Amino acid sequence: MRLAWTIVCLAGMLTVMSAGALGQTVIDVAGFDSSAFTAQGGLFTCIGGKPDRLRDRLTTKGNPAGGAWLLELTADAPGTGVGCVIPLIPHREKGNTLKLNDVSTLYVRALGQLGDRTIKIELLPHLAEKHSGILLGSIDADGLDADSWRVIGLPLAASHGKELAFEGIRITAEGEGTSQFALNAIWFGNTEDSERSMAPTAVRKPLRKAMWVWKSKEILASATWPGQLLSFCKTQGITDIFWQVPNRKSEGGERGFWYVNEQRAFNAQAHKAGISMHALDGDPEFVWKKNHHRVFELVDALGRFNHECKAEERYVAVHMDNEPYVLKEWKASPESQQEIIRDYLSLNRELRRRVNAAGMEYGVDIPFWWDSTNDEGERVYYLQTESGREPLLEAIFELVQNAGIMSYRVRATGGNGVLDCCLTEFDLGARMGVDVLASVETAVGPRVETGITFGVYSCEYLLSQLETLERLLALQKGCAGLAIHDYYSFAGMLEKTR
Repeated sequence: MRLAWTIVCLAGMLTVMSAGALGQTVIDVAGFDSSAFTAQGGLFTCIGGKPDRLRDRLTTKGNPAGGAWLLELTADAPGTGVGCVIPLIPHREKGNTLKLNDVSTLYVRALGQLGDRTIKIELLPHLAEKHSGILLGSIDADGLDADSWRVIGLPLAASHGKELAFEGIRITAEGEGTSQFALNAIWFGNTEDSERSMAPTAVRKPLRKAMWVWKSKEILASATWPGQLLSFCKTQGITDIFWQVPNRKSEGGERGFWYVNEQRAFNAQAHKAGISMHALDGDPEFVWKKNHHRVFELVDALGRFNHECKAEERYVAVHMDNEPYVLKEWKASPESQQEIIRDYLSLNRELRRRVNAAGMEYGVDIPFWWDSTNDEGERVYYLQTESGREPLLEAIFELVQNAGIMSYRVRATGGNGVLDCCLTEFDLGARMGVDVLASVETAVGPRVETGITFGVYSCEYLLSQLETLERLLALQKGCAGLAIHDYYSFAGMLEKTR
């Protein structure tokens, strides 16, 4: 007999709860719109296909409509082994497993159009996809409806037993042709609750959407480019521009700016459009103590610029992108790395003071991996003090008001996706009052590492991932928004679709 069912979601942290009058204990997974804890949609890793053949995104589908994860396979996707792995435990609790304590059935809520493909479902004792799983069953096109959610129960064989411990589920599509299925919820229990309500929708907070703009001097020198940039920002919902300040030294040695009047006019137009202007600059060499004066001169010049401007013409923030780990001394020795870290933190401490004194907010760009830990759970990057080691991530968060996390990856969700890379920073930002922005890369070229940019994929894929990120980030406590690097490459990708 064919096992007709479908599978799931995993958007939230699993919780153990009582199912009311039914009296059963179920392991429940919240819907995609309900968790502010984990990576909603990010608690899975797609396997067996590249973005041009296997795509995922969040969508509102079904009757009743609900936030769901939609997995789509193109006609040329592999005929076997393509799909996803879904953990059933919080991803940070390594080594934990889930035991079936006297539960008899796995329930799922899903819809879809499978065509000629079938879905194979396995329990995984270990999350690694190479490990063999315990086959629960499969579903073909007749088991799903394209428009309405179905709750389907899949009996667990007695041999699975309550002593069986497992970490997740593997879902793979077998066969040929296009297919898609939307997954909304999964739970274990003993009695089917077919009237189970849809997961509650979380209240979404306003989401900032920032974009880096380098080579701003060329824009200000153009008669048409400023208007084109602002029009682009309006179309893409950009709320913040990290704007490289075109600065120079005068003959008298004082730091100043190119195209001052044009800059004032542009800032005023941005302000009218609801866009916040962040004065951007950065260079790894700025980190060295001997070069700090160069950055202080820039901030002092920004203070004078703002003082001489109308309110709507001013910069509201300063944003530094210094990247100290690019310096060759970073990896030379532990001692040289510590010197760089001391100088880096000293620079940011004084910049925060000067920038705030000038009436602006202070922010930085940092890599997502500064929260890395060793086998003992200790932070790899730290400041050595007389009283011990202070984690570098916490140290820099104490000195800034916003942080762009350079979470440059080629998928929004899943293990090592953009969202997954920022979870520690979101938690820290919520605790320390720092606005945290997850970031994506769209540039290509010899200076851009492989595996970190959406620029090598189609614009359609990029937009689907941005759509997913915007939905998910709006639910994350401690997340202020999304940042895109950078204007030229992002606009170039969109231009190719016209």
